[in-house]
Amino acid sequence: MSINYFRIFTDAMNHRADLIGKRDALEIEIGQVTQLVRATYPMLRPNEQAIVAKAMERIEEESPGLKAAVRIILGTAKGEWLTPPQLRDRIRDSGIPVDLGVNPLASLGTTLKRLPTSEVETTILENGQVAYRKRPTFGERVAAQGQRREFVQKLGEPDPFNRSGKKKTPGQQIADLKAIQERYEKK
Repeated sequence: MSINYFRIFTDAMNHRADLIGKRDALEIEIGQVTQLVRATYPMLRPNEQAIVAKAMERIEEESPGLKAAVRIILGTAKGEWLTPPQLRDRIRDSGIPVDLGVNPLASLGTTLKRLPTSEVETTILENGQVAYRKRPTFGERVAAQGQRREFVQKLGEPDPFNRSGKKKTPGQQIADLKAIQERYEKK
């Protein structure tokens, strides 16, 4: 029995994408808790503030930059096109502790333009605004297009996800494709 390296690779890529999604969700949750900590700190008595001063300094040092915040928000948007004002609002709503500066839209615009095209896609909306989204990962692209068509075109041949190596009927291959697509859409 041969080892299916393509299967190992795609499974690892999908697992990686899942972990990145979980990391992004955790970053948002950490940001929200950090916002609560910052809001509560001024309400402490001076002696209590002195006790937690070191912890507050560490929180300030750990704060992600604007670039990281943009990546997190685009990563959690699940392919949705976002304009800079929408990004600004989502960053603020997320609680990610990041300084948007005096002119948040200008800061976001500069940050978005500096992100590599390998990470971010742009489009012009009908209203003329530029919108951004995270470029799909390898696993997302495979699920969304190429592999689906190739499997259907090669009906009767074993597909790369076929663990047994046996030939499948066209109906079985289509069912497999739907299952793969559903698995990727859930992520």
